[in-house]
Amino acid sequence: MSVVKRQNVCFGVKYTDNAGQEKTRWITVGKAFHNDRGGISIKFDAFPAGMWDGWVQLFDEKEPGQNQGGQGY
Repeated sequence: MSVVKRQNVCFGVKYTDNAGQEKTRWITVGKAFHNDRGGISIKFDAFPAGMWDGWVQLFDEKEPGQNQGGQGY
């Protein structure tokens, strides 16, 4: 069984910017590893606390220096 894809595991924190617009800051808390048999394993490096609602999102891992597409992780 080999890893075919890796993704960042993130949770969102809402905040208001200086212009008064509500935005989301994505905080990376681990990695997801997809294997060639269709399974996904998740390794948490940190665990969200406080106002966390229990949901995490998976974002494709980017190469160093590559634009993060505004996801902020």
